[in-house]
Amino acid sequence: MNSKLTHLFLKLDYRDKDKSSKKKFIGIAVGYLFTNLMLSLNYFFFFDYFSYAILSFTINIFLLSFIALNDFQSLFFAKTHIEVLKSLPLSSEDLFISKFISAFVYLLLIISAPIISQSIVFYFFEYNVYKSLVFLVTDYMFSFFSIGLILLLFMVVLLKFPRKSTSVMYILQFIFLIFVMYSSSLASKARLHERQSVLEFDFVKYSPQNLFALSIDNPFNLLISLGIFTATYLIFYFYVKSRYLEISDIVFSLDLKTKKRKPVKMFSGFNTFIQKTHLKNHLERASYNLIKNQMINSKTFKLRYVPLVFIPLVFCVIGILSDTRSYLIFTVDKGVPLEAGAVLMLTPSIIMTVMMISRLFVSNTKIADENSEDVEWIYQNLPVDNKKLFIKGILKFININFIIPVLLAATAILAVKIEMFPLILNMLFMGTMVFFVNSIYLLFDNRYPFVLQSTKYNSVTKIAEVFLTMFIGVAIFVVQIFIFKNVIFVIISILSISLLTYIFSKK
Repeated sequence: MNSKLTHLFLKLDYRDKDKSSKKKFIGIAVGYLFTNLMLSLNYFFFFDYFSYAILSFTINIFLLSFIALNDFQSLFFAKTHIEVLKSLPLSSEDLFISKFISAFVYLLLIISAPIISQSIVFYFFEYNVYKSLVFLVTDYMFSFFSIGLILLLFMVVLLKFPRKSTSVMYILQFIFLIFVMYSSSLASKARLHERQSVLEFDFVKYSPQNLFALSIDNPFNLLISLGIFTATYLIFYFYVKSRYLEISDIVFSLDLKTKKRKPVKMFSGFNTFIQKTHLKNHLERASYNLIKNQMINSKTFKLRYVPLVFIPLVFCVIGILSDTRSYLIFTVDKGVPLEAGAVLMLTPSIIMTVMMISRLFVSNTKIADENSEDVEWIYQNLPVDNKKLFIKGILKFININFIIPVLLAATAILAVKIEMFPLILNMLFMGTMVFFVNSIYLLFDNRYPFVLQSTKYNSVTKIAEVFLTMFIGVAIFVVQIFIFKNVIFVIISILSISLLTYIFSKK
């Protein structure tokens, strides 16, 4: 029975109306491998193999937790499918096992790309096949131990404090954001001071990554790690198996219990101002308000959006607190002062994270939540005579309510350590480039919001778009290096890009 149910969930989760999912999955996997290979080589050149293992484990936690928590409902629960299957003589345990096997098959496919890249690079530390294989096993084991522990904690919260579960999910996401980005700052410090081991930072010795990394050289530690991994999943299985349907009901009842709140006068006044001045026609106003209302009423949507806002802000805060100038400021030649007229540049990580979240904001509007699927027929029966104008209203909502506030907040944070004039020029350049790239995407965007089903296939294509956007961010940064050699070039480029964005948005 479990095998048949698992096969059914796999078919449902990986369905693709275009019938091209295999080719697209191969393309995405190749992109993952290449991207993570570049990251692994970066760690290889600056750290010893033990530090390399710890940093690799950390990156994998971030990737898995990001996917699992952002797509929690569609990965581990499926409202429509489970409601139908509950009417059949199936036990809660059968549904739980089958759905979670399906989810972990997906997570296995996603995490295999970075782990394979990391294992290939790890081999070149000592050219030892045995150690490389142990690293491969340990990498998989730690990745799934971490996500199993996160899911177990979240399931407990759902059962004990269902009304607080959303807050807990935010907290978990923020913890992992802070942890991964602090690890990044730690790597920057290590390079700056020519350190070859992250163990020189005392707190690393007490991290779970350290325990699992010790398994590479010590068979006894490998047995301990295997025991911890096994114990985690045994506890998870026995705790959740008989409670799965109860947890499912809780998950899909959260959106139905939203409290009605009176609108704050300041925000309602701002909304009225935007409606009158920035939205040019009824189609833009309709799509703008559609996204706004969905954001207010859907907890699923809030979970997709709120953590994204904090990614660049957490990065900026850690840069300030870590007191490492190289973490925030980019310099071509260390110790060499800027040329006359040149403008101080922020590191590429900031523009790449802002570019990444801007595309995730847009792609998240395309995927429906579990409570509102199959809505394309509604658009077909509405008098929408210009789809581009309708989609443009969505982009305006994202720019006004997310991108601009993030840039303003980042500016306020970075102003603590960076001179105001170059900081403002950096933020203006960053903002205009983000708006320009989004206006280019808009030319090829023909998909209404909420028309894609919340499937694993649609989730993975969303992540693939992030990788593409990050490559665009790298290209922009290379161009920025030449532009920021003179303040006049910077101002001209900001004005020129703004003009091009305006022209493209009119098409």
